[in-house]
Amino acid sequence: MKPRTFSAAATALALSLAAIAAPLSAHANDVFLSSAPGDGGQLQDFGGPTGLLEMGEVFTAPVTGMLNSVEFVLASGVTNVNAYLGVWNGAATFTPGAGVSQLLYQSGSSPAPTGGDYTFAPQIGVVAGQQYVAFLSTYMESSTQTGGVETGSTRPPGIDYVVYNTGLPTDTSWDGQPTGTNLLFTASFTPDTTCTDAPSATCVPAGPGGPNGGSGAPEPETWALLIAGFGAAGSVLRRRRVLRAA
Repeated sequence: MKPRTFSAAATALALSLAAIAAPLSAHANDVFLSSAPGDGGQLQDFGGPTGLLEMGEVFTAPVTGMLNSVEFVLASGVTNVNAYLGVWNGAATFTPGAGVSQLLYQSGSSPAPTGGDYTFAPQIGVVAGQQYVAFLSTYMESSTQTGGVETGSTRPPGIDYVVYNTGLPTDTSWDGQPTGTNLLFTASFTPDTTCTDAPSATCVPAGPGGPNGGSGAPEPETWALLIAGFGAAGSVLRRRRVLRAA
């Protein structure tokens, strides 16, 4: 089943994103959650004037330490994207004011003209067992293209829900079953652990040096940022071009 396109409700979303750099609590126009089986090999209609505005993953941090990077695989380009990461509050509907109880990271506008792997480095402190949501957004971007996002078919431990809007602002879709289509998504942490959503994958400790070669202990100033409620230590985009069939 292919997700339905979404006509952007600009006013409500603008209100929900107005306080994007601060902890958010007010409900706004809903961006919906779905993990319905049968969505095919990729999620289409992401980006563009009538496409989906947000797609992402809810995941459980496997360690207390640093979230070094998150990676999404696009099947085709969407012009520009913004990457966000926040604390997940378990809401059945997802907006920056509902499903995200606190925004921890925003990448800034990043070009995504073609399909491939797009990796963002939030470098934020995380707590083991806490749920977080990482998502891409084309809201307020000049994304005239409509692309797709590559998906996998399994849900390994630590990676739970695919996040995307599926209909009109009055609709809600929520499926928490451990089956169905999921985004191809990877998150790496210090201490060295990698969570990846791909067939037969799981959250596993990395080898010596870890996936990013980082140290095992966060710096004191990093913990200070976490305690203050802000984890963004900069916006770094590393993009590996791995072309995939649209």
